[in-house]
Amino acid sequence: MKLKIDTDKLHLPGPGAAALWEPRLSSRRAERLAGVRELRSLGLPGAEIRCIFRQLAIVAGVREVTRQWPTVDQDRQALQAAAELSQALATVLEGASSRAQAEIAAAACRLRDESLPQGLCVGLRLLAAALQQRIGLMPKQSRRRAPIEIVRVVAEVCGRRLGKVTTWEEGPFRRACVAAFSIAGLPTSPDKAIAAYAAEVDDSQMKSDSLGP
Repeated sequence: MKLKIDTDKLHLPGPGAAALWEPRLSSRRAERLAGVRELRSLGLPGAEIRCIFRQLAIVAGVREVTRQWPTVDQDRQALQAAAELSQALATVLEGASSRAQAEIAAAACRLRDESLPQGLCVGLRLLAAALQQRIGLMPKQSRRRAPIEIVRVVAEVCGRRLGKVTTWEEGPFRRACVAAFSIAGLPTSPDKAIAAYAAEVDDSQMKSDSLGP
């Protein structure tokens, strides 16, 4: 078995990758003020604007952490490496000489499990097979998805006041989303996120209707 894996090229954030998470907005003061003015022009009361600020700070903090997380493709590569290394280690343990087997058993005593070498081989092969199965079930999409969470904040806090969820430029809902994006420090169009949120709501409604009264 030939196996060469450069672990330095794998995206492995490791434990504690989100330990420094904190809810905060990364936008500039001018962007936040512009967003607030737009929300006020739409008739939103101060309480709702403050609520939007608090929730956007949480969303922005989470996005800052997850932005550093691996993509689906990077996670797939890490799992593939784990599967191949598990299979390779099982092959090494099973194929070692009697003397090497004795040394492995002696080393395993430190783990207080003398049966570890034999049991580990079985476990490693099962793990490798299970990982390959899980890899096959992983989503194919690897792109970062639109920030639908920001649109959801707008909808949950003041959706009834703003009316229809739409990407129409003059629509109150889209204008509020543009303001929320500005407050969150994302100077991009919210249209993809709005469309994704609308599809999510429609899908949820269809499932609810299928359940009947």
